[in-house]
Amino acid sequence: MKKWLLCVMAGILLVSGSFLSSSVNEPPPAGAASGNLSDAQLQAVGAPPCPVSGTCVAMPCPTPLQCGVVEAAPTDGIGPDQWVYLKLYGFSPSAILQVDYCSLKNANPSDRLCAFQGTQIQAIPTATIQTLGNGSINYSFQAQQNVEDPSSVIPCTGIGGQIPGVAGQAFQCLNLDGTANPDFKQFYCDQSGNNNCAIVLVNPALGSGNGSITPSSSNSVVIPLTFESSTGNCAQATQLITEGEAGIDLLLNAAAMATCRNGGAGVVVPFNTTINGLEALDQLEKGAVQMAFTDDAQGASQQEYMKRDGFLSIPIALSATTVGYRGQMSSQGTTVPQSGINLSSNMVAGIIAGVYSTPQSTDISKCTFGDYCQLFSSLNDQAGYSQADFLGAYLRSDTSGTTDHTLSWICKSPAMTMDFAASIGGSGIETVAGEEILLGGFYPGGGAPNGCLLGDQFPAFVAQNQFFGEFSTTSQQSLKLTQFIASCSSGPCDGFGLFNWAEAAYYGLSFSGIQNASSNFVAPSNESITAGVKTCTWDGDGVCTPDYTNSSQADGYPMTTVISAVVPRNPNLSEADKANIKTALTSILDATASGTSNSAVLPTGMVPLPDNILAMSRDEIANGVGNPSYSAPNPAPNSSSKSGSQNSSSNSSSRFSSSLGSLNASAAGAGKGTSKPAPTPSSSPTYGPFTLSASMSRLMLPATMVAGALLAILGAMMMIMSAARRRLDARVLSESLGEETQNPIDVGDEI
Repeated sequence: MKKWLLCVMAGILLVSGSFLSSSVNEPPPAGAASGNLSDAQLQAVGAPPCPVSGTCVAMPCPTPLQCGVVEAAPTDGIGPDQWVYLKLYGFSPSAILQVDYCSLKNANPSDRLCAFQGTQIQAIPTATIQTLGNGSINYSFQAQQNVEDPSSVIPCTGIGGQIPGVAGQAFQCLNLDGTANPDFKQFYCDQSGNNNCAIVLVNPALGSGNGSITPSSSNSVVIPLTFESSTGNCAQATQLITEGEAGIDLLLNAAAMATCRNGGAGVVVPFNTTINGLEALDQLEKGAVQMAFTDDAQGASQQEYMKRDGFLSIPIALSATTVGYRGQMSSQGTTVPQSGINLSSNMVAGIIAGVYSTPQSTDISKCTFGDYCQLFSSLNDQAGYSQADFLGAYLRSDTSGTTDHTLSWICKSPAMTMDFAASIGGSGIETVAGEEILLGGFYPGGGAPNGCLLGDQFPAFVAQNQFFGEFSTTSQQSLKLTQFIASCSSGPCDGFGLFNWAEAAYYGLSFSGIQNASSNFVAPSNESITAGVKTCTWDGDGVCTPDYTNSSQADGYPMTTVISAVVPRNPNLSEADKANIKTALTSILDATASGTSNSAVLPTGMVPLPDNILAMSRDEIANGVGNPSYSAPNPAPNSSSKSGSQNSSSNSSSRFSSSLGSLNASAAGAGKGTSKPAPTPSSSPTYGPFTLSASMSRLMLPATMVAGALLAILGAMMMIMSAARRRLDARVLSESLGEETQNPIDVGDEI
């Protein structure tokens, strides 16, 4: 078939598919923020203002506000498998609470079905947590969207449900002969208005006081959730075929919704596939996509493409590579979520290489306080609490910017002195090089490469077990990490993973403080990221190369990253493509800036460009696309002001703090992916008007959207099939998901 005919047909299909997809996207139920406590009420119990896109409610109590207050965010417009951060204030010390995920279909709280079985998406469907001595606790809990298909005859497609605390309920969906068990109950959670769901927090000490965990109006509080709310209409938008690194899709979704807020006429938005940055550049070189998104344009593998093809890197936001974790610590037999963790580059090397499988293996050169000389415990000691007994690492198996950033930081960071926790006192310095730790862990039998282990892909582990694993998607990283924590029965555990900051926040992880060249432990925050980018050296391709030895930014986060769009400087680029690329990128930059008609609420983990870098990006867009002689200007000295002031620390109502740094909860509401899952979780990736993700947790479209989505996909495929076959890594389907957790234990982070 002629290429021009393919393009015409593809355009028709794309417009038709986008229209069908958007036309069934009905408004969600009323936002969960309605009826929130006032800032004054929250302040009375020591809580901060309620986050945007969050819910702030009080437990039922004869005396208002005296039985505890819950702040939850995000609760509106969340992704299909997103985690919600819970912050509890004003509860009784050491109060034991139950957290459930429940259907709101039944008006009577005591008759509502709640999840009780771990699934391929939601590893921990229910949990018991205990407040600290001051009556507060931080916790993260995962939501699960499961769209009902009334026409389906397949059994067991819903979420297995029981009424908490009620005996004699069915545990198995199928009978021994394979037929459906009529006594098994299930429910769905979607955006239809018929299947609303909520996180329910139960305090068995309230109400009748008999210790019942069955929710009632007198012992529980309901936190309603809404999924993937849409604020715009992009049915008329032109779509660019793009591909990019994990986490960037969150930014693209938020920008697209803001851009389309007033309609899609004349709008250009990315139709993005999320795999990894290196494959995105490979597809751009082959002509299979029109633009690529990456956080590692400075990496050696990606530099080969940048130089060979004359690509131009245009920054669109800042972010970070984080050492995300879920963990626990214990006191007198009681397990509570792990408080803030600090890690040196050598400690991270030991964890990801499997050398530090326990805190006891993280020794330093001198031991000055008896036998208690483990570095992990010395840095992170919490008075009265025992640290984790086991440390696990869950990494990406494919190429990834997070891998390249972490290995570069480990290999290039100078040896640092570090002060121990106040409860321990003293200080220490590591004498073993990070290079030695990495090579010893990944190559225990020899055969290690010369020099430090650098690159964007980890070697395969010699043997994977419950403590370590490598996975092709971030959703599998998060799932396996969570399952590891839930399976720890002999003592508390900490599970770690390397994630883009936006991905880590989406999956409800806490963020380690890591050591910068000034010997300070710094967690990711808007301020530390903006400081960290000041160590960059910029080249004429618009690429930032960080200097991990630069100690000029005492508060800078060492693994700050620049999120960039990579575009051709090929003079043969058509005028139409040039115009569409410029329009799309200008819209993204406008969406990340404050005070414009298209201003977006940025996802947690994405930081607006400082003014000097923003000016460089706008110059690149105006003059560099399709211009082989163009060289990007070096950014002027960094301005202290930042575009996108809606993300700044001055806007306290939009921030949600964890034990390490801060979370912009208003941004977290930008759900991951724009499509709606369908009744068969884990069977298909998600397709939507803006993103297509390789993660199987993005599920399928509801039946009413299938036709539109398939038309959009077919149109996109026809546009690129003559250039190259697009790759979608679906290996997650074959990965083992482990056993379901029947009695999970708590995860999260402590205040």
